[in-house]
Amino acid sequence: MKELLTLSKYSIKNVYGLSALLYNRKKKKRSPLRIVLAVVFILLLLPSYALYLSFASMLYSAYASLNQTSAYPVQFWAITCVVIMIFAASYIISYFYMSKDLDTLLALPVKGRNIIYSKLLTVLVTEYLFVFPIMLPVILIYGINEQAGVVYYFYALLTLLILPLVVLGMVSILVMALMRGANLRFKKDKAQTLILFFTLAIIIAIQFGATKMGSSIGQGDPMAVVETMLQNSNALLDMVAKIFFPATLAGKAMVLHDQIAGLLYLLMFLVLAFIIIVLCGVFGEKVYIQSILSAKQGTKGETKKKTIHSVKDAKSQSPTAAIFKNDLRLILRTPIFMYNSIGMVVMMPLVLVIMAMASGMQEQISPEIITGYEVPAILIGAAAFAFFAGFNPTAATTFSREGQSFWVTKTMPVTTNEQMNARLATHFLINLATVLLCGIAFSIVLKINIAVPSAAALLGFLATMPTGYFSLLIDATRPSLMWDTPQKAIKQNVNVLFAGLIQFVYLLFYGGVSVLFLFLLPSRLVALVMIVLFGILIAVLCDRIVRKKFQKIFFDIDF
Repeated sequence: MKELLTLSKYSIKNVYGLSALLYNRKKKKRSPLRIVLAVVFILLLLPSYALYLSFASMLYSAYASLNQTSAYPVQFWAITCVVIMIFAASYIISYFYMSKDLDTLLALPVKGRNIIYSKLLTVLVTEYLFVFPIMLPVILIYGINEQAGVVYYFYALLTLLILPLVVLGMVSILVMALMRGANLRFKKDKAQTLILFFTLAIIIAIQFGATKMGSSIGQGDPMAVVETMLQNSNALLDMVAKIFFPATLAGKAMVLHDQIAGLLYLLMFLVLAFIIIVLCGVFGEKVYIQSILSAKQGTKGETKKKTIHSVKDAKSQSPTAAIFKNDLRLILRTPIFMYNSIGMVVMMPLVLVIMAMASGMQEQISPEIITGYEVPAILIGAAAFAFFAGFNPTAATTFSREGQSFWVTKTMPVTTNEQMNARLATHFLINLATVLLCGIAFSIVLKINIAVPSAAALLGFLATMPTGYFSLLIDATRPSLMWDTPQKAIKQNVNVLFAGLIQFVYLLFYGGVSVLFLFLLPSRLVALVMIVLFGILIAVLCDRIVRKKFQKIFFDIDF
C-alpha cells in the first residue's frame, strides 16, 4: 500500500504540474496572469453551470409529475458513465502507453500492478473533476426532495467515489487487451490509433442503442405509456437501467436506500467493483508490461528506417509544404492528437445521423421544411457548423504539440510567413472537412437539396477563420512545450479554452451583424452576399494583424 501511495503521489504531481507549482511557491515566483486567467475562466463557466443546475432541477420536477423520480439519479449516472468511457480511452492510452516516465517506472523494484493502479488513480483524479460538478447537484436535488436520510448520502458518497473507478477499470482492461493483440501485428502508433477509433465505434454503437431504446419508450398509445408510468413508479427506471449495468446497481442502491434491496444492490456493486479492480491489476500485470516491452523493442528497429524515409521526403519540397506535411504527420501518427483533432471531425456528423435514424426523426421530417427560408437556414446551419469546427484544438496547440522538439522548427531557415501559412493550412483543412461532413449529415437528416448545406458549410468555414489566426497567435505567445504525455499538449492546454472563448465571442458578433443585414437590406440574397463579404473582410484584417504580431513573437518563444 505504501508503494502504491508513493507511486500515485509521484504520478499525480507529475501529470498535473504540482511539483512546478510547489517549486515556484518555494522560490516565491508568482504568476498574477495565471491567477487572473483562472478567475476569468471560472466566472465564464458560472452562467453555463447555473443553466445546468436549473435543467437538473426542472428534470426532477418533470419526473415527479410522472411519478418516475426513481429513474432520475440512475439516468444521470448512466449518461455520466458513457461520457467517462468516451474520454477514458484517450486518457488511458496517453498515461499508460505514451508517458515518458515508463522507462523509469519499469526500472524500479516495484510491483507491476502498483504501476497500473497508480496510473489508474491519476486518470481517476481527472475524471473526478468532471463527475463531481455533474453528479453532486443531482444527488442533492434528489436527496432534498425525497427527504432522504444519512444512509442515502452515505450510499451516494460511495457511489460517487467508486463508480468512476469501475468504468476506468473496465476501459483499461479493454485497452490493455487490444494493445497487447495489436502490438503483435501493428506498429505502436498504428495500434494506438486503431484502438482509439475502435473505441469510438463502440461508443457510437452504445449511442445508437441508447437512442433506439429511448425512442421505443414513446411507441404505442401515448396515454397508455403515461398511465403505466403513473401506476408503476419504477417503469422508467427499468428502461433506463438497460444503458449501463454498474450504473444501474449504484443508482438502485441510492434509490432504494431505505430498503433491504438497496443494501443488496450496494453489496452487489461493491463486489463487482472489487472484481473489476483486481482483474485490472492481475490482467495488466501480465499483459500491460509485456506490451510495453515488446513495443519498445519494435521501436528500436524502426528508427533508422524512419530517418531515411524523412530525409527522402524532405527533398524537392517548398518550406511551406514541408512544414505542412510534418505538422499533419505529427497529428496522424500521435493517437491523442489525431483523436482530438480529426476524430471529432468524423464523430459529430456520424452521431447526428445515427441519432436521427435511431429516433425515427428522419422519417418525420419533410423536405419542404425550409422552403422559402433558405437564407435563414443557411445562416443557422453556418452558425452550428462553425460552433462545432471552431473549437477544434489544431491551431491552438500547433507549437505545443511539438514539445521539446520545437527547437528544430525554430532554427529552420524559413520565414515566419511560411511557418504561419503551413500551420494555418493544417487547421483550415481540418475545419473545412468538419463543416463539409456536417453539411452532408444535415442533408441526409433533413432530406434537402445539397446546395443549402453546402452554402452553410462554406459560410461556417469562413466564420472559423478569424479564430484560427488568433488561436495560432495564442499558442505562439504561450506554448506548452514541457510535457511528458501528449495529453498535456492538447487536452490539458489552456490555450484551447481561450481559443474556444474567442470563437464563441466572434460567433455572437458575426451573428449579430448578420441579423442586422437581414433586417436592414430589402433582399435576403443581397443580405447573404453582404454577410459573406463582411466575413471575408474580417478574415483579411485578422490575417494582416496576426502576421505582424507573429513576426515579433515567433523568435521570442523560449524552448
